[in-house]
Amino acid sequence: MTPLNRLVPALAATIGTLAATTALAHPGHGLGDSLARGLAHPFVGLDHLLAMVGLAAWAVRKDDVRRSAGVFLGALGLGLALGALGLGLPAVELGIAGSVIVFGLLAVAAPRLSEGAALGLVSAFAMLHGQAHGSEVGGLAGSLAVLAGSSVALLGAVKLARLGQRVAVALGASAAFGGVALLAL
Repeated sequence: MTPLNRLVPALAATIGTLAATTALAHPGHGLGDSLARGLAHPFVGLDHLLAMVGLAAWAVRKDDVRRSAGVFLGALGLGLALGALGLGLPAVELGIAGSVIVFGLLAVAAPRLSEGAALGLVSAFAMLHGQAHGSEVGGLAGSLAVLAGSSVALLGAVKLARLGQRVAVALGASAAFGGVALLAL
């Protein structure tokens, strides 16, 4: 497959994703602790969607979906708790946009990383996402709802990425392009 044949689907997916919404997730969604709002949270902001897509595509490419998803959701939960307690992490927005780019590029390139390095990246980025959400959702019920919504979003992205290696690469490229767009906004 030529590089152009790989780039066209990635660009089409990126354009479609960017056309959907340009809203960043943090802060101001007014989530409160509603279960419905928490479940919807991962789907309302472009950064949420792109992070889930990038992570899922990379996990499929490295054939480590269960471990990557489990570590991501566990660290997301820890970050949610930190945010709900008012404990902030530095440069959260920059880290979130960076996570989208890195997950996307990892899905495209599929480099061989040690298990510790891969899971360390997943954990660090999940903590940033969780802290940002936890600071705005309003307590335990809202945090659990965001965790549930993130689980659903990640599962859906994994199912999509499992359609094949080309799909996973196109999704990763879309996430990386979208992450760059987030930084530009």
